[in-house]
Amino acid sequence: MVEQLTLGLVIAAALADSINPCVFGVLIFLLAYMTAVFKSKAKMLIAGMVYITAVYITYFLIGMGILTLAYTAGLAKPFYWFAAIIAVAAGLFEIKDYFWYGKGFSLQMIPGGAERIKKYSKAMQSMEEKHPSLGLLIAGLLGIFVVFVELPCTGAPYLAILGLLSAGNYANGIPLLLLYNLYLSYLVIHPT
Repeated sequence: MVEQLTLGLVIAAALADSINPCVFGVLIFLLAYMTAVFKSKAKMLIAGMVYITAVYITYFLIGMGILTLAYTAGLAKPFYWFAAIIAVAAGLFEIKDYFWYGKGFSLQMIPGGAERIKKYSKAMQSMEEKHPSLGLLIAGLLGIFVVFVELPCTGAPYLAILGLLSAGNYANGIPLLLLYNLYLSYLVIHPT
């Protein structure tokens, strides 16, 4: 099954994962936060790179954890089917939201997630003002936090790729997972 997993499919899945209202909303908020906190363009660029790196590493570690668990527990094939069912169901919910947004169950950020991001970023902003040397650490922590808050909204395409990777060779899946996360991280900062 993983033999059918091509570079094009991995990149297309990352593209689908990046076209997401949660990602756009968080990106707009992040730009406003970075503009308010980091006054110099150079520091903002470095903090943005730290944020992106934190997002990349967090997603990769989550993916590696799921893949490793599926392989070591001998659940690779059942996980493949579980991921397929979840991906199809998520697609159906997205189609439902296109026609009837706000009615019934929707894939969205964790309830209150946007408010928590605002609250934590304000606390981080005041901490950065008091201790400017912590600014880059705070940008990294914000990246990690954002991944966990928006995972319910962005996780279906990621789960689908993990399901496909679990159906093949573990060692061959790792480079594809690295590529998926790299391309996804690129698309997060360069939305299509």
